[in-house]
This record gives sequence, structure tokens and C-alpha cells, in this order.
Amino acid sequence: MADQNQVFVDGVFNVGIQDGAVRIDFFTHSPTQRDAEGKPARQFAQRLITSPQGFLQVYSSLDRLVTQLEERGLVQRREGGTPETTSESLPNTDD
Repeated sequence: MADQNQVFVDGVFNVGIQDGAVRIDFFTHSPTQRDAEGKPARQFAQRLITSPQGFLQVYSSLDRLVTQLEERGLVQRREGGTPETTSESLPNTDD
């Protein structure tokens, strides 16, 4: 376990399926480039490719984690069911 590869990402660019494999593209915020609104530009960082079965396992694990975060008051669901952080829980990095 000494050779673990860890990758930090700020979010997801795109999720799709091609040739029977689920592909998830992640991004990081650029430390130097800005978008049209003056916010840090998004840069492609990493792609995760997995089978549909593997994707469902990831989805199930993330769903359980969101439930735990809700129970701890760190996130709450918005209309439409999308989770968001509560104002007093995690720092807002949208600036």
C-alpha cells in the first residue's frame, strides 16, 4: 500500500458512457487562468473509466456517504434532491 496514487479534484466536468464503459472526467481550478466571470478556470485533471457495475458500486458508496453527511448536518438536499453544503459546515470555494 506504500505506492498509493492520490488525485485531488474540484469537481466533475462530464459523465458519459462510451463503448460500454462509464467515463467520468474531473477538473481542478486553475491557479493562474480565469474564466469570463473572473473565477478560476476549470482544467481537465483526470478521467475515471469503469464498467457499469463498477460505477453502480461507486454510486452506492457515494449515496451512503451523502446520507452520513446529511445526518451530521454537513449537507442538505435542495429542491430536486441535489445535496449542497450547509453554510456553517464546509468552506465555500466558489469564490
